[in-house]
Amino acid sequence: MSPAGFEGCIRSVDLMFDGDGIDNDCDDYVDEEAPDGLDNDKDGRLDEDTYGAQGIPGNWGPWEAWACNLDCKKMVLVRTRHCNNPPPSDGGRDCLGLKKEMLDNMTCMANIECWTDCHNFTWGKNCSRSCANCKDECNYITGECSFCRSGFKNPSWGCDKTCDVNEYGEECHSSCVDKCGADCIDRVTVGLQTDMKRTLLEPA
Repeated sequence: MSPAGFEGCIRSVDLMFDGDGIDNDCDDYVDEEAPDGLDNDKDGRLDEDTYGAQGIPGNWGPWEAWACNLDCKKMVLVRTRHCNNPPPSDGGRDCLGLKKEMLDNMTCMANIECWTDCHNFTWGKNCSRSCANCKDECNYITGECSFCRSGFKNPSWGCDKTCDVNEYGEECHSSCVDKCGADCIDRVTVGLQTDMKRTLLEPA
């Protein structure tokens, strides 16, 4: 008798009781069936792993991949899982066991440049993402900055998006149609695009 997610499960249908917190039918779900005489999980058996009258208990989803801790100075690996497979409902108990596991690993950062060492206008793991379209320096963990250069938007993610059709200027808040009556040639200085010619206008 093993909890869900562990190898070596032994079927224990004959010994089960409602809401026992055991994966009695070895299908990686714990107490997932309603005690209703139906084959809820479509495995050919009835009421073999029931949650009883205590509501539906939560069951863990899969572990996420191991990753270095956000504070890269701590040199540990972390992985998490969520109580969502299914989440508890109708008064059912929460998932049993740990949501997070940590593993000491002094080589965790051997090949990863620490976020705090990122050069100007770079951010993220290995400092591999750019925020060059930000007017000011961005957060080295999230990429967020205060303002975008003209022609770009989305300061929450390092101004990684260009202005859409009919948008221009700082944060793309200005309208080409309002200014020119048509779409812009460029998104920075406000160009006017027509069917036959293109005329560059001075910035507003």
